[in-house]
Amino acid sequence: MDLNYMQFDILAVPRDGTTGLPKANKTYGFVGWVPRLGPIHVDRYVVGGMNEKGLSCDMQHLPNTVHPPKSKTLPNIAASQFCEWALSRFSSAEEVAEGMKSVNFIESILIKDQHFSVRDEIGHSLVIEWIDGNTNINIDHNDDGKTGYGIMTNQPPYQFHIENVKHMKFKQTCARTALAIPGSFYPDERYLRIFMFREGMPEPKTYREAVMQAVHVLNSITLPMGTQMGTDADGKSSEAGGTEYTLYGVIYDHKGKVLYYRTPGNQSLQRIRINDFDLSKGAKELKLHSESDLEWYVDVNAAFKTAMPM
Repeated sequence: MDLNYMQFDILAVPRDGTTGLPKANKTYGFVGWVPRLGPIHVDRYVVGGMNEKGLSCDMQHLPNTVHPPKSKTLPNIAASQFCEWALSRFSSAEEVAEGMKSVNFIESILIKDQHFSVRDEIGHSLVIEWIDGNTNINIDHNDDGKTGYGIMTNQPPYQFHIENVKHMKFKQTCARTALAIPGSFYPDERYLRIFMFREGMPEPKTYREAVMQAVHVLNSITLPMGTQMGTDADGKSSEAGGTEYTLYGVIYDHKGKVLYYRTPGNQSLQRIRINDFDLSKGAKELKLHSESDLEWYVDVNAAFKTAMPM
């Protein structure tokens, strides 16, 4: 998540913890990130997270998003509630796609110009965008470009990134190819960099290797603090001051229902196991500040052993 400086709370929301959404026959608990304004968090503005079924949802920037007008026949939901709606109601990307037929997402006063990615435990994804007033549901089965590559960044729209990877792969087939590794923090180059690094990695043999490979990819696209060059900060807005940077990074284990996250102030991985929470109806909502005073290093002195004589 890259923005101007903003604080976040991480919430563990029980199955009956959502408000202001159409009634559902079945609901799920979830862990989600919500922005903080001073000492309070902004309720019902979940920008990312994962539910107890292993479904994740994340919000990302897409300028010139145009939502449809209010519907007279379908429930109208503000786009700022998209992740809360998806995480609290569905167990798979396919279910979210079906659920989209029964609601209408309209522009929110809290956020504008966003698109969303949804992923599930079997590796299927959706990228939902609103272009020229139309709802576009892009299916991504991570199938080497037939539907997608299992990658999502900010603007341009999703289909641009798919064609951009295909064009890069075409360049790789040319005689005397001269293809540089995309090095900026623009979303299109981040997308290509994720694809290239992931494609070059070996198949992980252990769970730990899989997580560490995800960390290496995350490192390649993390935007440091300060006035970094090659970002998509709007030169006409407050972002032009150079304060945009990665506010948190998350690795999702959809099958294990586990999240690993880190923040600018603590680059050590912190683990959240969703199955350890009581998310039953009536359970209390729990909260953790994303920059809480957690251990930021591991002291290894005790691991030293007597050295064998040379």
